[in-house]
Amino acid sequence: MLANTGSTNQVWQTAKTIALDWPWVNRLDDGTLNAITGPERLVLRTPAALRGEDLKTLGEFAVAVGQCVPFVLSHGVSDAEQPIA
Repeated sequence: MLANTGSTNQVWQTAKTIALDWPWVNRLDDGTLNAITGPERLVLRTPAALRGEDLKTLGEFAVAVGQCVPFVLSHGVSDAEQPIA
């Protein structure tokens, strides 16, 4: 979770690359990123705007003073329901 405890607004950039063999990544209806490779699954939940580019997930977002922006990465098996946050 990113929290801005300073006295000015901050702009953050993020980049995520999944180091798995040929991950299949899609966005679910609720905006969750879902990455599957073989028996493994990673799920990334965040309200931050993210986009796919060159096999990476990128984002740029502002964090106002006193604001928190959660990033929750969960692991599970690919043939089961997505893991709980």
